[in-house]
Amino acid sequence: MLTVADRLPDDRILAGTVRNASVRKDIALDSGRVVVRDAAGTRLEAYALYSFAFAHGLYGQAEAPNGPVESDRERLGYRRTLKPGQSAPLVVAYRLTPSTRPPITVDYGGGTLPVPGAPTTARE
Repeated sequence: MLTVADRLPDDRILAGTVRNASVRKDIALDSGRVVVRDAAGTRLEAYALYSFAFAHGLYGQAEAPNGPVESDRERLGYRRTLKPGQSAPLVVAYRLTPSTRPPITVDYGGGTLPVPGAPTTARE
């Protein structure tokens, strides 16, 4: 599902699921490695999580300046390990620019996904 924010016309939120189609191998997913690119290969500003819900970390910003502790990374959606046949949610927020060229793709580290119904230009 692709969503456009009313007050942020260049921003997009894409929600879906990824599935490990392997029959033998686990895949390790890291939201920090998710890359959104346009047809020209230009990397778009983006942020991703393997979660459909917001979860609060155990520490405040001042207490954990280097980000969430390792034990929190899966709970917060920053990483997932999928066994064969397992699925996980994936939410990606990204920003179009006037020079963005379709089609747009999301590389999540385990494969590349086309963005369905992605607009062709910013502010479309």
